[in-house]
Amino acid sequence: MKNCWVTGSFIFSLIGINLVIFLVNVEKTNDSHIYKKGMKTVMRNTYRFIILMSVILLVSCNQDQKAKDSQLALVKTTNPPPVVTDGHKGNDQVEKIKRDVSSFPELYDVAVVKGKKAILVAYKVKHLHRFNMKKIEKNVTKMLEKKYPKAKFTVSSDYKIFLEVVRLDEKMRTSSKFNHRDAEKRFNEIVKMTEDIK
Repeated sequence: MKNCWVTGSFIFSLIGINLVIFLVNVEKTNDSHIYKKGMKTVMRNTYRFIILMSVILLVSCNQDQKAKDSQLALVKTTNPPPVVTDGHKGNDQVEKIKRDVSSFPELYDVAVVKGKKAILVAYKVKHLHRFNMKKIEKNVTKMLEKKYPKAKFTVSSDYKIFLEVVRLDEKMRTSSKFNHRDAEKRFNEIVKMTEDIK
């Protein structure tokens, strides 16, 4: 919404500047024929400009805020809630997993998704620790397998995977048409993507 006000203010200030420049130029010339011809041209161009800028204003105001939120997940800490694709079964376990993984000092954002057969843990590594990403992934996997031996984990530090997990969470919270079957299908696609990246 802030972009709409900025764009609107910019448009109307440009229109005002255009009219002021024309009036200053008209006052310099005393010929009425030039004035009438110039006024028609300026008004025609002003109308075109107003229409063009109105279209730009409408388009800039109609952007989807949800898409912006998920894109910002790459830059800032979003702290997404743990997601369970098959309802609320096992929500406590997912909360514990998120807390355990978040306890690593090298990590600053963790997203956990529990499917029917596996659990996906995606996280972001602090900038200074990015050289040790393989070691961090190994330590996270080892800790998870030790604490939760019955669960099958997929662990990823890839930004794309993290972003897909955040989008899955947003879809599950906001879309009424996105049911548990769709969530499980998307979860399996993300897990497959994780395996393809490795």
